[in-house]
Formats: sequence, structure tokens, C-alpha cells
Amino acid sequence: MARDDIHILIADKNSKVSEFLRRELSAEGFGAAVAKDGRRLWEILEGPERTDLLILDPEILSASGEASLAAGLFRKKPGLPILLYAFDAENLAGQDVRQAVAVVEKEHDTEHLKKVVEKIARRLFPDRFV
Repeated sequence: MARDDIHILIADKNSKVSEFLRRELSAEGFGAAVAKDGRRLWEILEGPERTDLLILDPEILSASGEASLAAGLFRKKPGLPILLYAFDAENLAGQDVRQAVAVVEKEHDTEHLKKVVEKIARRLFPDRFV
């Protein structure tokens, strides 16, 4: 199997950021989709397409006006690996991050994020890297 068999959902309220990440991860060979708000995030997660990893900007939770979005993610998608992608990663301690497989601080250079995604994908889906 190939990397494009690993489906990544990028949830960020800034469409420029999410589209940039989608292009970057697609260039690395991953399948990638974008959700710009909480409603679209749920549509994709509840839809027929599989999501193997969610890259989530926690700001989308408050921007969507859905205070229960985070709780819903943990309740409805308990096994979904979530990578938190935030500007101020150090201040996420107050949020419920128990399901996060990693926390990456937003930077202009996406190399660190791509390395973390690669590491997570290899750990979670070793059979897809034959």
C-alpha cells in the first residue's frame, strides 16, 4: 500500500493555511482533505470517506461556535488520532487534549509538521509503508 491510502483531514478556520497544508501533504503522497469549520468537519467525519488522522487547529472549536465539538470528537470518534496544530501550543494545557497523538506549533516552515505526520503514520499504519 502507499501513503495515499492514509487519509488526513485538516481542520483549520484559515482556508489559506488548510489549503497550503493539503497541498504540502498531498505532495508528500498522503490523501488530504480540508474542513474550514465545525459543520464541515462533522460532515466529513460522519461521511463515507475514512479519516485516519485529524490535524486540528483548536481555534476551529471556538470559531465554529460549537462548544461541544471537542467533547463530541472524543465521544463519537474515540479512536481517531488527532494532531493539534496551534500557534501557542504551550497554552493548550487547559484544553482537553487527551486524544492528541502530538502537538505541533504552527510555523512558516512546514517541515517539522510533515516529519511528525510521517512519524505518526508509520507508527499507526506500518502495513501501509511496504
